[in-house]
Amino acid sequence: MASMHMQLKKLGASIEAYGRRHGYEKQKTWRRSLTNNNTWWNSMPFVEVLRDLGVHMRLGPMLGRETVKNRLTKGDGMSFSEFSYPLMQAWDWWTLFKKGVQVQVGGTDQYGNILFGMDAVKAISRNTVMEQDQNPLENDIDKPIGFTTPLLTAPNGEKFGKSAGNAIWLDKDMTSTFELYQFFVRTPDDTIERYLKMFTFLPLPEIAKIMEEQNQDPSKRVAQHALASEFVELIHGKAEADAVAIQHRQLFRSRSSTAEPSPLLKTSGIPANYAKSPASAFANPQSGNKYAAQTNFANMPSIQVTLPKSLVYNQQFHKILWSAGMVSSKSEGHRVASNKGAYVGSRPGDSGHMTDSLTFTPILTWPAERTKEFIVDSNKLFLKLGKWKFKVVTIVSDEEFKQLGLSAPGWEPEKQEPESTFPDSTKSQ
Repeated sequence: MASMHMQLKKLGASIEAYGRRHGYEKQKTWRRSLTNNNTWWNSMPFVEVLRDLGVHMRLGPMLGRETVKNRLTKGDGMSFSEFSYPLMQAWDWWTLFKKGVQVQVGGTDQYGNILFGMDAVKAISRNTVMEQDQNPLENDIDKPIGFTTPLLTAPNGEKFGKSAGNAIWLDKDMTSTFELYQFFVRTPDDTIERYLKMFTFLPLPEIAKIMEEQNQDPSKRVAQHALASEFVELIHGKAEADAVAIQHRQLFRSRSSTAEPSPLLKTSGIPANYAKSPASAFANPQSGNKYAAQTNFANMPSIQVTLPKSLVYNQQFHKILWSAGMVSSKSEGHRVASNKGAYVGSRPGDSGHMTDSLTFTPILTWPAERTKEFIVDSNKLFLKLGKWKFKVVTIVSDEEFKQLGLSAPGWEPEKQEPESTFPDSTKSQ
């Protein structure tokens, strides 16, 4: 709930800024909130749902839905709890409908449930025993409205999502801004126009102009970059969208390109600070692009890190992530672990021997004594953050670590971390 609250708060602020940039000022009627349906389900007997809603619903329409018929005729059938789901979803809508929530939005896979919910809200509005809640819904403008959106599918037709293992996250800890931008840049040409209409608020005439330019030279991927920039701006704001567009353009521009950097790059301070960057020493003078350092084995970040036993054994994983340099603070490590954005590798099965494969498990807020369960071959710990950030931790004794002259966050006397800057936050021990 906390993660959803922060994501929606940031998303709302980005959308309002996006609207202002396009001439839409915020109105007093614009409001949003996040509601947990436990607030009514945990305090209400289910008999009330059966009394007020169940008596008005007929089995015929429920059994006639294609999704239900398919489940009943194929596989293991359908459990009673699954069959009751539309009834409970309809009750959620009825509870919110009384507070002024008229529209329910969902993917096309929720089409049947939303139709059932519309019928349920209409029925209960006319027949509820609570006189103050009765509403004949005589005017069309007062009736419940369902709104479905096309599901995002991969080029092979597979649905995107957690269950399919190919989810694209709006949380930067799960999918970085660059990865999000790159995901849309890789959109196939035959679906790019549909994505522009699905994921941006660009007017249709402007989309038509973009597609006209795209069709003249598809290799420039004008439409893909427009889509990526608009979407990242909606989610993370214009400043981050501009920054990641620069990063992508400089990283993937031709090595023989002698074109001037974009105006955004000139004002971003990158050229002025470039000489101070350690990576500048490895820039390829033959590349013709002095602002994009060459990535090679000499300057790429190492995946190897050595830590003393005292920073690993009987330590919680969010502290180990910090000591390994994968997060900037212990609080960030705790937040990433709570959001299941960090993983620890372990050997498949329990053979006691290192194999050629690893099984990665999402790190949870386990007690410190569980850490030793994931140490492989007595001195190796495999950590992964998001999709690509990976570290192999070699564990040595404290004496050896000291003799090697090494250091790590937490090894020296700790400095107090800055207090949280979140509004209305409370400091926890």
